[in-house]
Amino acid sequence: MGGATFDWGHAPFHWGQAATRVPHDPVTLATDAALLAVGVAYGLGVLRLRRRGRRWSPWSTTSFVAGLAAIFVAVGSGLATYDDTNFSAHMVQHSLLMWLAPVLLPFGRPVTLAVQGASRRWQVRIVRLTNSRGSNLLVGWPVWLASYATMPVYLLTALYGVSLQDHAVHDLVHAWFLTVGFLFWQGVLGLDPVRRRRSHLWRMVGLAARMPIQTALGVVLMATPVRLVQDTSLGATHAGGQVLWMATMVASGIGTVTLLAQWAVADERRGRRHDRQVAVASRLDRLDVARRQLRHLAGGPLEVGPVEVGPVEVGPVEAGPVEAGLLAAPEGASGERSG
Repeated sequence: MGGATFDWGHAPFHWGQAATRVPHDPVTLATDAALLAVGVAYGLGVLRLRRRGRRWSPWSTTSFVAGLAAIFVAVGSGLATYDDTNFSAHMVQHSLLMWLAPVLLPFGRPVTLAVQGASRRWQVRIVRLTNSRGSNLLVGWPVWLASYATMPVYLLTALYGVSLQDHAVHDLVHAWFLTVGFLFWQGVLGLDPVRRRRSHLWRMVGLAARMPIQTALGVVLMATPVRLVQDTSLGATHAGGQVLWMATMVASGIGTVTLLAQWAVADERRGRRHDRQVAVASRLDRLDVARRQLRHLAGGPLEVGPVEVGPVEVGPVEAGPVEAGLLAAPEGASGERSG
């Protein structure tokens, strides 16, 4: 087979074979068909918006298509033929499913596109679904915690060996990686409508909590003196750790830059909104003062705003001679009138 050869495991990796040898098992063919259907549906949604005179971001389309392509490379290309025999290729495959594809797909904003491109009836259904409690949990902390533990549990327990022996288990692992990874990034990036979008700070905390776990796992694999599996060489284990470490850093960097940019934009919008509110309140105050002055000039009473007056305490008053005379005057006056 032509192409460069890398002895990263007990089965050498050939670039030429990876590029030309495509698996044809039923699960792979079904996955390829599903990817094609999703891509066509996304494209039809974009075209529907364009017919309505609405513009859809080319960046969103490119990102979504790139995410689908990453999934195809992981499970539908020749790379998948090495997942049971070459640990390094296996880690590339899992990094595509757990890190690269899941971080690219949310940038395509598929839920937003579905809402904007669907009919009124389907819009109501989609919005109702995204506002449900279940949807809120699917992009929240329960799934985030599952994403933190997925790769360590898979690599450091017997599950890895079982998946190599049982293709059905291996396919389920791939589906789990992609699902958990997508839901994690969907919640962290927050680009699609959800019932309750978490603050930028909490999303940054969620991303920061995941990064050291995956990075530490990659460092452990790079430095371990023992092979991860019996049929895998020590060099393949170290190379797989490098792949995991690099994938973690790249995806985490993309997420961090995106969150910081969103945070800055949100703060700027909040500041502009506050300035507009202050300006409107000041304008209303000036109009109210002018209205009162005009009414006063027109001969009406000068209106003032409400004045709050607190209780007035009045103590005992001692009447002096003058005050006593004034108080007695009415009685005298009454006597004179009667006389």
